[in-house]
Amino acid sequence: MIAFHRYAHGTPRDSTIVLANFGNRSYQDYTVGLPRRGTWRVRFNSD
Repeated sequence: MIAFHRYAHGTPRDSTIVLANFGNRSYQDYTVGLPRRGTWRVRFNSD
């Protein structure tokens, strides 16, 4: 599992968290710290 934070200008509306699982199993309950509070949406899930 790898996770990283992408952003352009550091404003709350341009942050993206990328999570990539290169393993051969899925994780149903995995905790990742986010840079700020708010509503985060899944944009792509290749499961």
